[in-house]
Amino acid sequence: MESFAIKAEEGLSAQFHSPKVSDDGWVIEYSVTLDANGLKATLGVVNLPYGTHPPDFFSALAQSWKGWSGEKAWASLEGERDLRAVTDSRGTFL
Repeated sequence: MESFAIKAEEGLSAQFHSPKVSDDGWVIEYSVTLDANGLKATLGVVNLPYGTHPPDFFSALAQSWKGWSGEKAWASLEGERDLRAVTDSRGTFL
């Protein structure tokens, strides 16, 4: 997992960074920094080898660029972090 950022409205972003990788290539920990108009919070996420990486979630969203019905979601294995995405009929993220 390389570092990457997601930007929404002006001043809103989430950056995934500082991965710690095991010898076999699994990302075992990473940090997420949320920035909301200058208010920043960073939290650590432990990524046990049973779940999926957030980049896989974003790749799946990108492959569904025409949009989808309902909600797509990702959560850390223990459920302490989650991401949710919905689109309209034009594929615009809401």
